[in-house]
Amino acid sequence: MIELTHTNGEKFNVDPDYIILIGDHDATIPEAKAEITLNNTILLVCETRQEVVRKVLEWKTEKDWMRGSLAAGQRSEAIDSSRKLFELAGLHDKKLDAFVDGIIKQMEEPEHDAG
Repeated sequence: MIELTHTNGEKFNVDPDYIILIGDHDATIPEAKAEITLNNTILLVCETRQEVVRKVLEWKTEKDWMRGSLAAGQRSEAIDSSRKLFELAGLHDKKLDAFVDGIIKQMEEPEHDAG
C-alpha cells in the first residue's frame, strides 16, 4: 500500500496494483494535483502525478526485491525491504525500527550447538 492525501488533507492508503490510471487534474479543485482511477472510481489527491507514479514504482520495485530476497534466503535484505514498504505505506515508526533491528541482530548472531 502507498499513502496518499485526499484534497481535504486526510491520509489514506491504496494498493498500487488496483490503480488503472494516474493523470494530472485540471485545477477545478485547487488542492487536487492528480486524479487516480481505481476500477470505476476516480480519486483526487494532493500529490502530483509524478509523485504518485514514483510511489507506485517504489512500492512495486521494493515488493519484488523483498520476494526475491526471501526466495534466495536473504532474510536481512527481505527485512530491509519490508521496512521500506512500511515507510511507503506511511506506517514507519521507531517501535517498528527497534523490532526489525532486534530481528536482524538475532539473525546475525552465530548459532550455538546445545551439545
